[in-house]
Amino acid sequence: MTKGLRLRGLTKTYHPPGKTVRALDGFSLDIAEGSFTAILGRSGCGKTTLLKCVAGLERPDSGTVEFTGEDGGAGAGLGSGMKTGIVFQDPRLLPWLTVEGNLRLALPAGDREAGASAIREILALVGLEGWGGAWPRQLSGGMAQRASLARCLCRRPELLLLDEPLSALDSFTRTRLRRELEGIWRRLSLTVILVTHDIEEAVYLGDKVVLMDSGALAAEFAAPLERPRNYRDRAFQDLCAAIEEGTGYDGC
Repeated sequence: MTKGLRLRGLTKTYHPPGKTVRALDGFSLDIAEGSFTAILGRSGCGKTTLLKCVAGLERPDSGTVEFTGEDGGAGAGLGSGMKTGIVFQDPRLLPWLTVEGNLRLALPAGDREAGASAIREILALVGLEGWGGAWPRQLSGGMAQRASLARCLCRRPELLLLDEPLSALDSFTRTRLRRELEGIWRRLSLTVILVTHDIEEAVYLGDKVVLMDSGALAAEFAAPLERPRNYRDRAFQDLCAAIEEGTGYDGC
């Protein structure tokens, strides 16, 4: 069952030598079941810390992360019973294993006997059919990110967290992978949170675009545009302009 999220008052402070850095400052947000939410903000605004708190990789100093669904319930992250997957900017593939070997490690224990079939299905879903025997060094940047996404999907997540997974890719590859990400989200009915610096990327993928600033929620923008979206459509360009002009955010 797909679930949504309820984030309330999340605060997280780090203490590097001689400094105090408040990465999250009372961040609150509701994320609907099955939605695609894009979190937009400058470097250092707390986007990655937010994802880590949602995933259970960091514990907030205060505040709550709850998942919501038909059964109510509360909890979130990798240890809560909510199936969560996260894809980072770096694919983080193990270089001594093939693509199939990397994916096999992520399969739930009960799926490993039928692992070859499951892996072939997931590789086809991300556009890597026939590449299971390749080594990570043999993959292009875009293919490595597809393999990283495939490894994440082996967990059969209900919640998919994307930490700028396309930012290191060339423009052509990014555009293509945005379309593919949208298709995977719709096919698998996932709840997705993407963090990005890119306004166009946020508007292309998000049902809602959330602007973060200094660890807090600064603004929310609904994106009720028809899918698949066209970068040249007037409504698309107007929403990008409204985000930039209304907030002063320039993508840096």
